[in-house]
Amino acid sequence: MSENVQPEEVEAIMDLQGTRTAKAAQVVQRDFRRPRRLSPVRVDEMLRVLRAPLAEAQAHWGELLGPDYELGLASISECDTDTWKETLEDPLALVSFLVDGQPGWTAWSSLSATGAVERLLGSSSDTPQRRALSEIERRVLEGLLIAVAQPILKAFGKSPERVAVIGERQNIEDWRDGGDAADPHRLVLEISVDGPGDPEGLFVLLPGVRGDDAGSGHDRLESIPTHLDPVEVVIHACLEGSDVTLEQLLALEEGDVIPIEARVGDTLTALVEGQTFAHAHLGQRQGRLAMRITDFETSSGTER
Repeated sequence: MSENVQPEEVEAIMDLQGTRTAKAAQVVQRDFRRPRRLSPVRVDEMLRVLRAPLAEAQAHWGELLGPDYELGLASISECDTDTWKETLEDPLALVSFLVDGQPGWTAWSSLSATGAVERLLGSSSDTPQRRALSEIERRVLEGLLIAVAQPILKAFGKSPERVAVIGERQNIEDWRDGGDAADPHRLVLEISVDGPGDPEGLFVLLPGVRGDDAGSGHDRLESIPTHLDPVEVVIHACLEGSDVTLEQLLALEEGDVIPIEARVGDTLTALVEGQTFAHAHLGQRQGRLAMRITDFETSSGTER
């Protein structure tokens, strides 16, 4: 009898009886040292928006280096500036720039950059070496890398300022020097480079760029009923705590000071009525401590 039943019919019967074995939930590993402010939907939107500026960069590279070099957008991710710096090794092939007073960078591997610069200057060497670049080579590298970053920044309504080549890790700007708007978070665009010698991809790190800057909007309430306008709420900013022993706690007296390990740029949690509604960074404004909102949460704890 069972031989007359088709596989699809067996599956339907199992569904009705609830006997189908449930698939195991998929767990995706995540490194919480890497920031994440962009949803997959926003990343997809940005991938589409950045096709045109990347084509512009490709055209410029084609004029300089010839058709052997092809650029492509490999991925979009996010990083913490301090963590990124730890991965770098001298000598560097890196161009820095400012966007609204915040430092950003375009970085390529030293070996690949040296090969491209030598090619542009007419060198016949087929085996470039990792080395520090001369002054004229640094100028050539600046032109190549800023030609990639500039059209991308333009797509976000921004432009680079104070462009410079950096050859040593110790000379990279500190994000904390960005003033009140200083933020360690960077949007990272990995640009694949196909060309002679299988050159490695280059990376563009952009400050102050959110997912909605590339055509996506926040799901935020644009207006509230007018009778709710005057309602006041108290916002609490929670810093990291300080460990004290029970003996020290019981011995506290009025006027005692408990040191807290906090500095400008540290992460804060912002709460209203005891509920987390946003994340922020500790900063300064007009001589007073302040917090800069980095992302919001809905009541369910998901980013919005």
